[in-house]
Amino acid sequence: MAEDALVAAAMCTGNKDIEPFVPTLCSCVARPDEIGETVEKLAATTFVQAVEPPAMALMVPVLSRGLLDRATATKRKASVIIDNMCKLVTEPRFAKAFLPKLRPDLVSGGGRIQPSAAALARRLATRWAGCPPTASTPQLPPARDESDLCAH
Repeated sequence: MAEDALVAAAMCTGNKDIEPFVPTLCSCVARPDEIGETVEKLAATTFVQAVEPPAMALMVPVLSRGLLDRATATKRKASVIIDNMCKLVTEPRFAKAFLPKLRPDLVSGGGRIQPSAAALARRLATRWAGCPPTASTPQLPPARDESDLCAH
């Protein structure tokens, strides 16, 4: 019953790109073990509609979990989705409310983040530079020479 109410409310985001995924997104919120499959489905989507706060409110918890998933592929795909969606945020002030939730996860990546995911995280932080972090928001680590890193 609660999940049905969540799906009904989430259908009001006004974002046609994510509407087909609303039941999957809501299910994933209730069942964290579905994160890999959910992020995979989202990664196969081309987002074209402007992203506004209602859509972000639905997507951010799922993408945040994706960034913390154990599977590097899920982390990478979540980073790419966030990067692609950020290109569609027309007002930086819309994104500002969600920075405190996403930035720490982008910084930590659930532990050791892969170089390609770290590069995406830095690019995202640069794109959102119009919304400076608060003093308590973690900063991304500086870029480093990735030539000496082994694939993990």
